Amino acid sequence: MNTFMVGYAYQKGLIPISQNAIEQAIELNQVASAMNKLAFNYGRLYVCDPAKLPIEDSTNTSLPLDRRINIRYQD
Repeated sequence: MNTFMVGYAYQKGLIPISQNAIEQAIELNQVASAMNKLAFNYGRLYVCDPAKLPIEDSTNTSLPLDRRINIRYQD
């Protein structure tokens, strides 16, 4: 979630460093680099077009309870 929020803040213009610098920092950290880069880009995408995100909202009460539980279980 933190990397998602970094992407969100970056896309909003709130982080005064380059995308390349952020991605290099993710690589240097060597912890789930691919997943963190994806989260960063999902955060950026959320600013522009949240409907394109492949995420189901477990708080959506119109979904059956077992589906909402499964979404949270996977997280």
